[in-house]
Amino acid sequence: MAHKTLVNGTAYDITGGMTLVEGTSYSIKGGKTLIGGTEYDISFALPAGVLDLFGSSSSGSGINCITYADGYWVVGGRCYDGTNYYARIAYATSLDGTWTTRDLWSGTNSANTVNCIAYADGYWAVGGCRYYGNYLATVYYATSLDGTWEGRNLWSDTTYSQNSINCITCADGYWVVGGRHYDGRTGYARIAYGTSLGSWTTKNLWSSSGQNSINCITYANGYWVMGGMYYYSATYYARIGYAESLSGLFSLGNVWSGGEMYAKITCITYANGYWVVGGVRYSSAAYHARIAYATTLSGVWTTVDLWNGGGGSDTQCVNGIMYVNGYWVLGGSHASGSTYYARIAYATSLDGTWTIVDVWSGGSDYLYCITNANGYWVVGGRHYDGSTCYARLAYAGRPEDLGNTE
Repeated sequence: MAHKTLVNGTAYDITGGMTLVEGTSYSIKGGKTLIGGTEYDISFALPAGVLDLFGSSSSGSGINCITYADGYWVVGGRCYDGTNYYARIAYATSLDGTWTTRDLWSGTNSANTVNCIAYADGYWAVGGCRYYGNYLATVYYATSLDGTWEGRNLWSDTTYSQNSINCITCADGYWVVGGRHYDGRTGYARIAYGTSLGSWTTKNLWSSSGQNSINCITYANGYWVMGGMYYYSATYYARIGYAESLSGLFSLGNVWSGGEMYAKITCITYANGYWVVGGVRYSSAAYHARIAYATTLSGVWTTVDLWNGGGGSDTQCVNGIMYVNGYWVLGGSHASGSTYYARIAYATSLDGTWTIVDVWSGGSDYLYCITNANGYWVVGGRHYDGSTCYARLAYAGRPEDLGNTE
């Protein structure tokens, strides 16, 4: 039985560069490997690298979101040319290939930006803020990246920039966005949903006289779950809202509080039996980059502070978290003195030891997004070298190698 193997007494042919996983034969010829039974092409695996996709002489450029779908890497963010702010996407078929930039809208107001991006049902869709006389919470969508993009303004206000879409997803037959709305008197944590991108129903999950927002959305384990910020009676709360139906009643829960200074949730996931959120909390004269996890949404949440420091809520924050191949990996930002860091951390268990890796650093540097796709870990944000602010990506095959990109 040359070139065969036995599984439970049955012979399988594994000639010609094949391997066997649970009795199924997989081709690993031509530089391929298997991870969790999935075949990946590693014949041309890229070394760890960093890309500055576009830049400006001020702090107005950066990458806020990234995804990989339909054979394309796509990022969204903002570029500033000294006069106008451009809500920009950039895309490429390979991380080290040629990137094409596309400006979806623009104006002289700094509110113009792309905050989130998704691909589903043959459509690319982005969400953000657009200023055109009013501050507009905007969705743009197209069937191809280089095609015609249509826009929908889901809500607006004439005066206040706290009107934006912060997150977007498509699941269970619905497109769903989350964001914030402020009318000068009341701040709303708002979602909108629809079965198509051209028709939306808006819904306020919570409100008060202060800042309120939805920053992240997921659909998992039969629940729609939103995370964000709630302000009430001089106290900030990192809050979640969850329901089995978008049109139903949402249960609300405060995962942690930050007193009069700050607390918010920026990211959420469900994996390996855990609900996990990340964000920031202010306490003891410092901002803390924090995660919290629980086995049920209404249960007890365990909190873990990964790092802390001064500088403000965006400089000490967890902005994304994923669970891949037995590892929890998160990305965020850290500041120490005058140096700012784009940072990741990873661990095999949520209550275990976290290894911290600084991906890049500079005078005003942040990591806003993280993803794992097509065999790569990719993070995005901004880098400031003292004269130019760049929209930056870094990528590597393993989380620990992201520290070898500069």
